[in-house]
Order: sequence, then structure tokens, then C-alpha cells
Amino acid sequence: MLAFMLGSKVLSPQYVVWLLPLAPLSAAGVWGIVASAIFLAVCFTTTYIYPYHYTAVLLLWSPAIDILLGRNLFLVALWALMLFLPAEDKLAGEPAEV
Repeated sequence: MLAFMLGSKVLSPQYVVWLLPLAPLSAAGVWGIVASAIFLAVCFTTTYIYPYHYTAVLLLWSPAIDILLGRNLFLVALWALMLFLPAEDKLAGEPAEV
């Protein structure tokens, strides 16, 4: 779902809410914490831009555009993390078969 969001013409903030149940469940342990932290950064930057500074984005104000770019880079980082997560058996710490 995240890959479709990133590839669409319109990356609307309402689509970020769709990831809410998926990001924490994407992995266990440290990888889940990292995915959740990136997702929280996405939520924070989305909330910073859209309710409060949307007119600054429309006026192409540099800090607002930079924050919007950062939000999109966080989304790409979250997608890459979910795409390249280690396999589940490697996360569990099971001994390798001989």
C-alpha cells in the first residue's frame, strides 16, 4: 500500500492514516521500533504542514517545502525498510540448521 501511495500523483495526508495499523505490525523488535519511529516522523511532519502551514506550501515558502520534502523522504525510507526487512526466522534468533 505504501508503494502505491508513493507512486501516485497525489500524496494526500489522509493516506498516511491508512498506514497507522500497518507500521507497528510490520516487524518485531528493533526493526518494529525503527519502523514506528519513522512513521511517527511522517505523522509529525504531515501534521506540521497540512493543518498549520499549508498556505506556506502554496506560496512556495522554503522551510515549508523542505519539511514536505523531508516527509516524503521519510515515506521512502519507511518503504525501503519494509521492503528489505530481514526474514522472520532471522529475527527470532533461532540457530541455523547444520
